[in-house]
Amino acid sequence: MTQPIQHIDITAALDEKPESGPRLLPILPTSDLVLFPRIIMPLALWEEQAQTLVDEVLLRDKIMGVVANREESPEGFTHENLHRMGTAAVILKMRKPEDGSVRLLIQGLFRFRIEQWTDYEPYLTAYVSPVTEEYEPDLEMEALVSSVKGIFLKMLEISPYLPSELGALVRELGDPRVLADVTAGSLNVNKKEKQELLETTAVKERLRRVLILITRELEILELGKKIQSQVKGEMDKAQKDYYLREHIKALQKELGETDDRTREVDELEMRLDDAKLPPHALKEAERELGRLKRTPPTSPDHQVIRNYLEWMI
Repeated sequence: MTQPIQHIDITAALDEKPESGPRLLPILPTSDLVLFPRIIMPLALWEEQAQTLVDEVLLRDKIMGVVANREESPEGFTHENLHRMGTAAVILKMRKPEDGSVRLLIQGLFRFRIEQWTDYEPYLTAYVSPVTEEYEPDLEMEALVSSVKGIFLKMLEISPYLPSELGALVRELGDPRVLADVTAGSLNVNKKEKQELLETTAVKERLRRVLILITRELEILELGKKIQSQVKGEMDKAQKDYYLREHIKALQKELGETDDRTREVDELEMRLDDAKLPPHALKEAERELGRLKRTPPTSPDHQVIRNYLEWMI
């Protein structure tokens, strides 16, 4: 039977300030997730070791460390293939559906660096030191904040995967550290790039990297939108041409024009397809073929157009 969602009081955890010295944390390894401070993310856990970790964390302060692995290993997660920097996270909600997984909603708290591994069973634990992010506000920082906000909001307008509500949050953000993490956590980039952003503790440099990535992503989205528009236009034109040809055929049938003419045009179309003409010549031939379809066989122009097409192909 599916267990209901467990709502957890995490007020103390969210208000918690990183301690200056090392602290012991249970470590949850992830294969495709890089969590940033302040970001809320869903997480599905299938491994028995991870589920045991969650059960015990919920009995204490609801806080654990989330660390991404460097690469997949046949032995599963081991401390050797994990990054040295991760994010402390608090469990906001937990439920256990019938599929055997544990579903979490977690929120990042602060960066940490792993100082020493302690236990490996029944799950990984380590002493970690919170990473302090120092920065001094100046004109360059203000310019970076303004640029990141502007480009990110433009990207948000055409992004198919980001919620529009994110725009209101980004507009109100005044802390450059929070802005860098919120925008970084929202980017559609690979795990390696996200880990590099997580490990960039200099706020100004992190904003620069975020600006480069969101500018690239905006360009990709704009190009994709342009390509979609072009393809749609070409499809609309092809569909319009098809219906026009069918309408002409129906009119010709109503006017009693013979099947010989239809076969004549079809034969010329097939020969035109096989001719492999250069683009400019193909365009001219298609234009003349269209004229031939619209010209009655009794018109003097009909034979002239046909002879011209015969000469071209």
